[in-house]
Amino acid sequence: MIRSLIAHFLWLTLALQPIQAQDSDEIQIELEKAKTAYSDGAAKAKTLLLTSIDDIIKTVAQKGDLDAVKALRAERQAFDESGKVPTSTRTETVAGEYRRTVQKNKMALDKAYDQAVRESTKALKIDQAELIRADWKTFQAGGGLAAPAAKTSTSTSTPKKEFPGTPRPAAVVTKEDLKKFLAGTQWEWGGDGDITLKADGYVDQPRWTTMGLVTQWEAIDRRTVLLTIEKGRNHNLLSVLSISENLDSYSARAFDRREIMDSKKRKK
Repeated sequence: MIRSLIAHFLWLTLALQPIQAQDSDEIQIELEKAKTAYSDGAAKAKTLLLTSIDDIIKTVAQKGDLDAVKALRAERQAFDESGKVPTSTRTETVAGEYRRTVQKNKMALDKAYDQAVRESTKALKIDQAELIRADWKTFQAGGGLAAPAAKTSTSTSTPKKEFPGTPRPAAVVTKEDLKKFLAGTQWEWGGDGDITLKADGYVDQPRWTTMGLVTQWEAIDRRTVLLTIEKGRNHNLLSVLSISENLDSYSARAFDRREIMDSKKRKK
C-alpha cells in the first residue's frame, strides 16, 4: 500500500526528531533499520518454530500416539496465540534454538539502541537521546522472550496492571499482529480525553467527533501506528504513535508537531 510506505517514511524522518524540523536524521534511520531487522528476525524465528512443531507432530502422528499429538497441538496453539514457548521434551531442541535466536536478535537491538543514544548525545540532540533511551527501556521491560519466573517475594508493592485475554508481546511481531492486537483498545490521549482504536480502522474520540474530525488509524510496523485526520481540517493531519515493547503505553508527537507528548498508557 502506497500510504503505508509514505507513513513508514514519515516515521523514519519525523517521529523522534527534535522540535524543529530537520533534514533526514541518520542516527534515527540506523536505529529504525535495526528495529526492522529485529522485527523480521522475530517473525522468521516464530515461523520456523511453528514449522518445526508441525514436523514433529507429523512424526509423532505416524506412531499413532493420539495423546502426544493433542499435547503438541496444544503447545503449538499456545505459542502461536500468546507467545508461550513450548517446554515439552519433544520440542526441547527446537524451542531452545528459537530462544537463542530471539535472544541474539534482542542483543543486536540493544546494541543499536545504545549506539543511537550515544550518537544523539554526541550531536547534542538531547531530546532525541532521551526519547530513544525511554523507548529502549520499554523494549527491555517488555522483552522478546518471556521473563524467567520470579522468585517468591513478600513485597507488598502494587502489582503491574494486567490486561487479561490479550497476547503476550512475543506474539506480536508483525504489523498485522499489531493491528489485531490494537483493535478495540482504549488509550490515554490528554486533555481531549481517551482514544479508542476501533476494529474498522477509525478512531473514536468524543471531542474530535464533535469538532467534525474523522480520524483513521493504521499499524505501519510491529510497534508503530499512524493516525490520519481524513476529514475536518486540511493541515497537521498526521500523528505517529510509537508503541512500547510491552504494549501498554506509547509515545507520540501531537498532530501539530510542536509538542512531544508525555508517555500515554493503555486503559483497556
